Amino acid sequence: MNKILTLLTLTLIFNLQTFSQTEIVLGAAFSDGLEKYIHFDKVDSIIEMNYKASLTNNEIAKGYEDYGKAKTIVTYDKKGIVKELSVYISKDKKGNTYQYDYDKNDRLIKRIVLNSESDTVHKIVIDYQAHDLIEKSVFFDGQTTPTTKWIFNFNDKSVIEKRSFPADDKVYSNYELGENNELLKQTNDTYYWNYKYNDKGKLVDEEQYTILQIDDGNPIRPVYRNEYKYDDYLNVIWIKKTTSRSEKIIEFKYTFDEKNNWIKRIEFENDKPKLITERIIVYRE
Repeated sequence: MNKILTLLTLTLIFNLQTFSQTEIVLGAAFSDGLEKYIHFDKVDSIIEMNYKASLTNNEIAKGYEDYGKAKTIVTYDKKGIVKELSVYISKDKKGNTYQYDYDKNDRLIKRIVLNSESDTVHKIVIDYQAHDLIEKSVFFDGQTTPTTKWIFNFNDKSVIEKRSFPADDKVYSNYELGENNELLKQTNDTYYWNYKYNDKGKLVDEEQYTILQIDDGNPIRPVYRNEYKYDDYLNVIWIKKTTSRSEKIIEFKYTFDEKNNWIKRIEFENDKPKLITERIIVYRE
């Protein structure tokens, strides 16, 4: 659960001037993956399909569809803002659908998650209380009291996370921001995380520690460490994942269209092909 919240915050907190409001207040905590689709220009839709990769006679080929997230369909409005994102667990079997509402300033104010039967699973509501303060609340299955609430104070370079259960108004996590509102550190009662970025604002290093691993204020050994490298288009091309028990290298190779958006990606794990992702991108005239 803690790592899920980390993923959320990494995507939530970025430079207000450089990144979209959607990227700041939404994130990947509930596996919609919206951050992958918000920097496209003049796009009507994207269809993304995932296949297991196989190696036969030294040739990389598509295998079975990646059951669980076989296909993703993203649609955009005329302003190029994501309206809806649907995930298919198999080629024809729909999973969750994510719908997004915006205010007159194109700021995200609500995300609703529907299951395959079109029932609401949960929703995120965002309140822009002031120019430098954003409050984001998560509600599950018809709840009137938010399960989790994040309060962003960009003036103080801080974010606090509160939980409704137990209802003691206790701060669950604290987040420290850098000069460009990038996440530098996260702490709670059990863990803390450190993050570093390159000059393009992309995450290059993240580490997680337990509170018990602190010796005279210095970390002893991380629970995990992830390191990242990117290409000239800011697509991730290399990830090194290290724990106390293992080390894993993940690499990505891309094929691009004439607009320099990737339309095919092959993922390798320790030099073995693992996943092939293909995209159909429909551009507006």
